[in-house]
Amino acid sequence: MTLMLLLLMLLRFKSQVSDYADSLTALVSPTITDSQPGIPIDIQNWNIPPNIRMADPVFYKAHRVDLLIGASMFFDLLCVGQIRFVPGLPLLLLLLLQTPK
Repeated sequence: MTLMLLLLMLLRFKSQVSDYADSLTALVSPTITDSQPGIPIDIQNWNIPPNIRMADPVFYKAHRVDLLIGASMFFDLLCVGQIRFVPGLPLLLLLLLQTPK
């Protein structure tokens, strides 16, 4: 994939489920990567508690990637807290972009 950069922008963003807001400088491109996840994910047996509001409630369905953040911002967003539903499956990490109901 060839990456074509269009411009540099200051982006302000806010969580859809909490009061968290921040900004970052970003390179803008028409496409970052292919739709993610690359294969369907069956979450029927994950038993995600109803009080958990996901920052991306359809993370298991393939869709366009809107923003790719670097590791430094990811770790700034990361809170204390992990939930493991089933051994061998991904665990849920609490981020500032999400919050329990």
